[in-house]
Amino acid sequence: MTEANTQMTVDYDFSPEAETRQKTGLLADLRTAFTQHDEHGFLLVDPAVFLDTRQEERLPAAILNHQPAATPTQIKHHRFESRYSPWLIPLDMSRSEDAELLALSITQALREAEPTELMAGRGRMVCGWLFSASPVSAIAQHISMTAVQPVSFEQPVMLRFYDPAVNNAFWPLLDNWQRSRLLGPITDWYLTDGDGQLLHRDNTQSARVQYTFSLGLTAEKVEKMSWSGPMNRALRRYRQAHRNQLRRTELESLPIMLALLRRVTARYPFNAVKSLEACALHGLLYHPEIDLHPRIQSLLSGERGNSAGGYAARTAGLTAEAWSALVHDCCHLSPAIISLENQEIL
Repeated sequence: MTEANTQMTVDYDFSPEAETRQKTGLLADLRTAFTQHDEHGFLLVDPAVFLDTRQEERLPAAILNHQPAATPTQIKHHRFESRYSPWLIPLDMSRSEDAELLALSITQALREAEPTELMAGRGRMVCGWLFSASPVSAIAQHISMTAVQPVSFEQPVMLRFYDPAVNNAFWPLLDNWQRSRLLGPITDWYLTDGDGQLLHRDNTQSARVQYTFSLGLTAEKVEKMSWSGPMNRALRRYRQAHRNQLRRTELESLPIMLALLRRVTARYPFNAVKSLEACALHGLLYHPEIDLHPRIQSLLSGERGNSAGGYAARTAGLTAEAWSALVHDCCHLSPAIISLENQEIL
């Protein structure tokens, strides 16, 4: 259970100087991408974040005044209001106003990664920067159709794959065929994660217009994809707890949480959102395999009489001292060898 010492860590620095450096780096990377695509691409935004309340802010105002106008994607699902479907804004870097809009979108994307913004649940306005040889109508149709996925013997599910937080959380669950199907005619999709790092979805070799849009999702996979909500909330709390401190990157944190939730849900009947969030958070705060500690297993299985409630309820009684002892055991001892001293503490 000993954890490797090769963690990828990131340090928070929200000073104006650090923000300028990060923005400059992202802008350079994206300008390079535009150069590789004849200076043309698309900005993808989520109007649900600004359409009703934030139209006066700089980026929404620039989007609403942009010419040519944004193309809405028109998602149709009984649990989704279609006017909140994402918008595609064509960008041409030979136009100064479009170059300014790109810079504004980068500033907004970085601001949305600030822990206070994430904890406030203000949403991710900037969904990414897309490139494709296909017309905007084909891209819009692909996004709208792919967002509603059939599942055997169940109602179609709404898949918010355009939301960077959701996309990054369930991307590891998809195989290469599903990833290519998800991107369709899009050759390159750039998005920022919750650390403000630029991610690249490369579909150059497989990009094509599709006439069917199923990703072949099973009910089991859809259930795991629904963990994106609890995992993202756990990530927010983890980031907030480590403000101005070194911590794991989102790239490292996501597989830790996925592996932990797979183990716990396979062994125990804990599927409530609160339990999933608490479980994922403990994997980040304490140890990636905290669920394998005998004391945690005893609590979760109800061996010590605490058989009511889910994961959160059954671990709620552990003190800070107890958690510290658990972490020590996980980092230094075999799962089967727990010291008598620590057993007394727990």
